[in-house]
Amino acid sequence: MSATENGSGSAARGRVGVIAIALVLVLVVAGALWWLFTSAGSTKITAYFDKSVGIYDGSDVRVLGIKVGTVDSVEPQGEVVKVELTVDRGVDIPADAKAAQVTPSVVSDRYIQLAPAYSGGEKMADGAVIDESRTATPVEVDELYASIDKLTAALGPEGANKEGALTEFVKSGAENLEGNGDAL
Repeated sequence: MSATENGSGSAARGRVGVIAIALVLVLVVAGALWWLFTSAGSTKITAYFDKSVGIYDGSDVRVLGIKVGTVDSVEPQGEVVKVELTVDRGVDIPADAKAAQVTPSVVSDRYIQLAPAYSGGEKMADGAVIDESRTATPVEVDELYASIDKLTAALGPEGANKEGALTEFVKSGAENLEGNGDAL
């Protein structure tokens, strides 16, 4: 092998090395810019709920119904559910804000509503915690049905009306109001 062949091989390897380093630098810069534009300046919040049905990673975080962030994670922890939120850069949240799970319709996923909207004063800091006393979850349909069933049983023939007291109350009210519709 001649010296010129060996020299051009070294030059080619040198160019490949420079190109590889340049590509790595481009990837690092692109990653840094992506992080800067998506995460820098955002606010991370942890909220604790008594339960969490229909809230998932990627669910919306809203203020006044407008999307301002996303749910990062949902983690059951015994009696509470820890929900990690990210609020977008440039959106201020009051330091004493509350969080509620909202069900926009029967068939859709829920979202987290932060309230009230920021109008001045102290802002919620990155890493803030909204404890269970400042969160709310909607009543589930099965809980509502169970309450109605319990009320019906309590007012039925085995409950408050066991001796006819409720029936007598309704009859007495009807008799007292009979013919007085116009006066009322």
